[in-house]
Amino acid sequence: MSYTNLEFSQMTISDFDEIKPNLLNDFDDFWNINTFESELLSSNSYYIVAKQNNEIVGFVRNKICFK
Repeated sequence: MSYTNLEFSQMTISDFDEIKPNLLNDFDDFWNINTFESELLSSNSYYIVAKQNNEIVGFVRNKICFK
C-alpha cells in the first residue's frame, strides 16, 4: 500500500458504521462494538481516521486518563 495522499480527520459515527464489519471480523474481544461506540462518544477519547481515496485505511485512539 502506498501511503501518499492520506487524509486525517476526527472519526465520526458514520466512519464507525463503515468500519464496524471489520471490527467484528478482524479484532478479538478486547473491544466489543458497544465499548468502542461508547469510547467514540466519550469526551475523554479522541479517534482519528486515515482515509485514502475516501476509504478508511486506519484509525488511532487517544484517551485522556488523568485530568
